Formats: sequence, C-alpha cells, structure tokens
Amino acid sequence: MNLKNLKTKKIAILGFGKEGKSTLSFLQNIWCEDVTVLDKVQNTEFRMQDFQNIKFITWEHYLDNLEVYDYIFKSPWISPYTNNLLKYKDKLWSQTKLFFELYKWKIITVTQTKWKSTTATLVYELLNNAGYNVKLVWNIWNPVLDEIDLMNNKKCSVLSSWANAKDPFSIVELVKPSLRDSSLHSEWQHNSPYDFIVYELSSYMLEDLDNHHSFISILWNIYEDHLDWHQGFDNYKNAKFNILKNTENLLIWENLSKEIIELLKNKNYKTFWLNNSYYSHIWNDFSVNWNKIDLEIKPLIPWEHNLSNISTILWVCDILKIDLKVFQKTINNFSWLPHRLQNIWTYKWIIFIDDAISTTPESTIEWIRSFNQKIWTIFLWWSDRWYKFEKLVNELEIKKIFNIVLFPDSWDRIKLLLDKKFKILETKSMQKAVEFAFKNTKSWEICLLSTASPSYSIWKNFEEKWDEFKKEVYKINQLFHPL
Repeated sequence: MNLKNLKTKKIAILGFGKEGKSTLSFLQNIWCEDVTVLDKVQNTEFRMQDFQNIKFITWEHYLDNLEVYDYIFKSPWISPYTNNLLKYKDKLWSQTKLFFELYKWKIITVTQTKWKSTTATLVYELLNNAGYNVKLVWNIWNPVLDEIDLMNNKKCSVLSSWANAKDPFSIVELVKPSLRDSSLHSEWQHNSPYDFIVYELSSYMLEDLDNHHSFISILWNIYEDHLDWHQGFDNYKNAKFNILKNTENLLIWENLSKEIIELLKNKNYKTFWLNNSYYSHIWNDFSVNWNKIDLEIKPLIPWEHNLSNISTILWVCDILKIDLKVFQKTINNFSWLPHRLQNIWTYKWIIFIDDAISTTPESTIEWIRSFNQKIWTIFLWWSDRWYKFEKLVNELEIKKIFNIVLFPDSWDRIKLLLDKKFKILETKSMQKAVEFAFKNTKSWEICLLSTASPSYSIWKNFEEKWDEFKKEVYKINQLFHPL
C-alpha cells in the first residue's frame, strides 16, 4: 500500500464496530479525505453528526456499489466468502494487514485454534521477566492500531514526524522512500518503542495476510472451527498456514508438522509436544534437545495442553538465550487468564466455575477432562459454526455430567444426541439456568459455564454472558444468604 497516495483514494470502512472506529481514526490522522462507513445496521452507539466529513451508508444498501472504492477496510467479523466480497479481494484490507505493512521491527506471532491467548501471554510474561520491553496484542481485545500507536509515538520517528508535519508525504519521501523496504537503515531498526510485539492472530486476521513477517512464529493445534466464516475446513487451515510465511524462526506442533511437511520445505523450524520433539514434556519434566532441564517446574496450570504451551516457551528461551531460571519463574507464577476456568465463588456449597471463553466442543472437552472434582451441571450453547458435538456428548456420559442447560439454539442439535438419563433445561433465561443449577447441583460439586460454542444468539460476546451469569448467581445466593 502506498500511503502517500492513500490520501487521495476513495476508501470504505466495512463494519463500524470497535475496529471500524479505530480504523477511521487512523485514516483521519493521515488526512484521508474521501471515507465512507458501510454498516448493516445504524449503530445506536454513535451519531452520524459526530463524524464530520464522513459519509454513512447503512441498512439494506450498505453493500451496494463496492466497486467504486479503491480500498475497503473490512471488520474481521465479516467473511470475504459471503455477499460476493471475494470478487473485491484485491481491495480488501484490515488493520492487521495494514500493521504488518507499516511495522518492520521484531514481531512474535502466535496462532492455534484454542488456547492461543495462553501461549501468547506466556511468551509475553517470559520476555517481560527477562527484562525486554515487550507489548502483547490479543486478538479479542483492542484493535492493533489502538495498541500500537504508529502515528504519535516519538520513538517511531518516521510516522510521528509524518503525523505532525504540514506535508507528511514530503518527510516520507526524504527520510524513508519505501515503508515496505526490507533493507531499512539500521537506525530505523532501533526506532521501535518495543523490543518485541507479541501478536495473537486469529484465522480471520490471517485470512488475507499476504504481507506477514515475523521474527518468531508459533503454530499449534488446528481443529474444526469458524467453518461458517471460512466456508469449510480447508479454507480455515490455509488461513492459519499464512503464519508460515516470512518468518525467521518457526515452531510447529509435532502432530501438525507431519500433516504439512510439504509446506515446511526449506523452512527453519523445530517441533514441540511430547518426548519425541526437540522441545518436549513428560508431565512436569521438560526437555530441550532430548535433555531434561534441571529445574523444579510446578505449573499452576498442570494440564496436558498447557504443558505443551509451556514447551513452546522453552523454544523462545533457546532462541533468545534467556536464562532457564527466568523460564522457571514465569511458569511457576503464571495462573489464569480471565474467563478460563476461574473458580469464581462457592455459594450455597456449590462451586461455580467461569470458562465463558471456551467456545468450541474441543476446548470444553479438554476442560471437562481436567477436573478431578465432579462436575454436576454444565451450561451449553450452539451457534451454527458447523460444529460436531458427538465427542462432547460422549465425554458428558463418561464423566456422568447429567444436568444440562441448553441455550439457543443448542436444543436443535445437542438435545438430539442426549438420551433419557440427562436432566435437561431448555431456556433463554440466565436466571432460570442458574436456578436450575442451584436446585440440581450436589453440594461441593461444580457448576461449569463452558459453553462449547459462541453465544451470539443471546449475548453479543462472552464478557456479556459472564456478567449475566455472575449477576444471577449472586442474586439467587442472596435469597439463601441475605446480608
């Protein structure tokens, strides 16, 4: 992308949620004059008059005449496989794509179907404990251009000068002829405010990331997910495989490396997982190059997939020559991320566990297997992402979890797989769901909010679902134990 010419181009922002607003702010900062916002609905959270010189097209005509735009900055939630967007593929851009176009310093990228936030956070914690100036960008929180201020950070001297100049493009021409030039002068290499950016990437973000470049890339599990968005598993996998491009150091899950051996030709990569991998574990014993490390590792997250996460951190230590005592400190002090198996309360002798972010059958299965304590009640959803629930139902039977709350539209799919031994509540009400849990969960056993699917049929995100869950548990508990 030629930023000098961007100012004069006709630009559309497709989807005006959090990322759309952030993209608009960036474009305004570089004086783009012809910007149109396209959104399926007119969002009640903003007023059009608050955005001067910005055109809005909403409701049924928002996708009309896309051919008139030079660039279309698309929300990550909007699939290019629907609404005939693929024919505009050469015009489609995203914040992630723009970030990789502009930011030329050291990036560590992480992707996997589940638990990528844990991997990315462990890498961040390790580097932070090792004394590096590091920034973590999660895929589900703030847009990357809100997290990395390319325009106004003084240490990003080219872009900050550009942002504050009367004629920014003259500065770019004089100082940095091409923002895509990979052979930048060494002084520009050291002008980033961070030693490393750790960037968690979803399949949505990787879909069109043809300009990916990273110092380190980590690719772990790939399960069937987001199949509705990608229109099939092959497209989903191919999006994930974009992380293999232009990376100096590549770490691959051992099982996955066997599947994509053709893609790994001529690439510098190593594998991790169990005892056959270069970075491996057998329970709490970790090895590098098949040699056990002589450290006392007692992770607070002692489950199989998290042990594999920890093996990836060994690799980062190895590449950057970080003392393994820093590794030990990082692992032994790391506990939980929000909404991942948090033991939130014990009310009326029932243990309520928040795992609101588990939104695939595979992740819920892993968590069910992780508990030594009995799970008595579980809340499940279903959104049409082409998931298969047979393995989950089998796990419910093995673990004897027979109290099931089904929210829309799970009774259309999951209920068909449940036989008469299950006690089922079908509801749209979190209040009724929590009442069911209080009534049917045995004392000192677990009620688990781990929904195996997104809950967009009722709540807009997992935080909203969690807030409702917390409110209703507290409210009903007050009936039993008033202040």
